[in-house]
Amino acid sequence: MYFNLGGAENSMYGLYYFNEPTKAVVKAFKERKTRGVRLNAPGDSDIEWSRIDWFSDAPDSFSQTLSETGVHVVPTAGGRARGTGILGVDGSSRRFSTPYGSLALATMALTLGPLPLADYPPLGHEYPISCELSEPFIAAYATLGVKHNLVATDSPAGHPYEPPLSLGGSEGGGKGYALADIAHELRTKLETSGLKIAVQAAEKGSLILLDGPLYQRPWRHEVRRSPYLKDDWRELTRERVEVLREASERGIAVVGSVKRLDKSSLLVKAHGSLSDCLGLTLPPQENDQAEVIQLVSFYVKKGKLNGFEPLLVGPLSMKPSEELKVEMGVDMPELVYSYVVLPQLPYSGSLDAPCGVLRLEVLREVYDSKGLDVFFRALGEGVMQGLPLPPAQAFADARCRQTSRALFEHMCRTALMEGVELTYDTWLVYNRAGEEYAE
Repeated sequence: MYFNLGGAENSMYGLYYFNEPTKAVVKAFKERKTRGVRLNAPGDSDIEWSRIDWFSDAPDSFSQTLSETGVHVVPTAGGRARGTGILGVDGSSRRFSTPYGSLALATMALTLGPLPLADYPPLGHEYPISCELSEPFIAAYATLGVKHNLVATDSPAGHPYEPPLSLGGSEGGGKGYALADIAHELRTKLETSGLKIAVQAAEKGSLILLDGPLYQRPWRHEVRRSPYLKDDWRELTRERVEVLREASERGIAVVGSVKRLDKSSLLVKAHGSLSDCLGLTLPPQENDQAEVIQLVSFYVKKGKLNGFEPLLVGPLSMKPSEELKVEMGVDMPELVYSYVVLPQLPYSGSLDAPCGVLRLEVLREVYDSKGLDVFFRALGEGVMQGLPLPPAQAFADARCRQTSRALFEHMCRTALMEGVELTYDTWLVYNRAGEEYAE
């Protein structure tokens, strides 16, 4: 076993973590309803977080091929999940709205296979890993006046969470945050806290699979509606990079696994150098998912391959320039990344069946120490049946979504019992009549 598991007595804190901050925000909503004060703020951000791969106009030279760059068949346990020895870390967030104010909820989960090692906020029972956190898992607009240590009203950089626009009675001053921005920041901070707990519990030689990129990428253009996001990014990324470097120094491999790639273009930007390396003449595609499937399809057809094993494209390195580090104010480490195609059905000379696609990321020093084996190990336990994800990622993802759902429903019930109505979208999700929404 590569983890130090010690019992944690969290049961006595379960009700406090859920009830006290929930009551505090619902009380604020109720007071505003009594005064007839509404707070309307946009739910969606004007940035697409999933498109932030690097600079939006990053040149091909940002990515470099390595000596092992190519298309590789990944040795696995036959494509089926076994008992996992990899620790999974993930976070989930939801948005909650009433006519009198909005907030974001976030949860974090650490898992070892189907075993939950820690939840945050804790659900009221003992966990194998001590999770002595007191981080906010609710973030509300500062104008609501909520005062509670588990409710954030300021951003990671210390800017008050205010709505960006003065809409229909909003107190926003024109510079602020959409609810999606707040949810993203809250979730990212909890994920970093979860990763830190995992690193402290892990022993040398262990592997941690983090759902999402190792750290968020900077963007070149200012976001007009939310000019404070760069400041927040700087603080969130500094925290994340510190934990990643601590893990590397202790001989612990952290692998980021990004699963939403239909809007990503990191590999597309490296199309020229990758094509030259592989000796291929193929047209560039619109997104990374299409790009990597095109490359792998060509490889399978050319080699007349048969099997079910995942196929890996890469690795490539991504090294931030010194000018970029100075401009953003963060010493961002070099990354090595690979793309993996996970067939849903066995392939026989062609890759015609549906496939899942992941991008795996590690620090350069981790790759220099482990080589391709670090990517193979992250995939060595197979893929969950029905899900194009490694077991460690699938279990962590499912666990934190379950806890965020429980927290969201608790918030909805508390508001309704206090006579505070929900917005239509929140009501739909609460009754599961609308699309299940968790990030």
